[in-house]
Amino acid sequence: MIAARLNAFPWGKMKFDQGDFHTDRFKANFSVAAFRWSNDDDNNSYTDAPGASTDPDRADLEGADGWELSAGLRGHGLSVTAALNGITGDTIDPAFSGGLYANGTTDLDQVSLIGGYMVVNERFEIVLGWQSQDADGYMDRWERTQFGLNYFYDRHKVKAQLTYTMGQNLFGETGVDAVTTQLQLQNFF
Repeated sequence: MIAARLNAFPWGKMKFDQGDFHTDRFKANFSVAAFRWSNDDDNNSYTDAPGASTDPDRADLEGADGWELSAGLRGHGLSVTAALNGITGDTIDPAFSGGLYANGTTDLDQVSLIGGYMVVNERFEIVLGWQSQDADGYMDRWERTQFGLNYFYDRHKVKAQLTYTMGQNLFGETGVDAVTTQLQLQNFF
């Protein structure tokens, strides 16, 4: 695997964590990244010796390439992150179709935008998010809209997150929608 990332901080270094505790000025980050991964054939769980997939829902990858463009803004209680990702992958079995893949390949595109604002004495953050993912094997674009509330007990070390997610076309299947609520507790040592 080969990977590279370049970050630029035009107004000074900022934290990547969601949640800004009302710092006195805005800081921004701009990033570009890329990777290339090639299979060394050490652990192909879903491919037989002639190179055919043994599972109708999973396949081993021959290789994948990807890129990312992302940006973040933090300051005065506001936290915003945006990202664009593109990944191309090829399965060992050139005829495999399932999940992300159609005829042994996929072009996966992802877009995300997440924003939050700190309220009530730097303890609570209201968060909104939108994400979209499309792949060659999908019938339709998978989209998620999220609303959340973060409670910070000890800044980023101890926090609780409550997230309400509305998903459309889950896993690229047209008309398959779901609503989930998730509670997550986080403690960094």
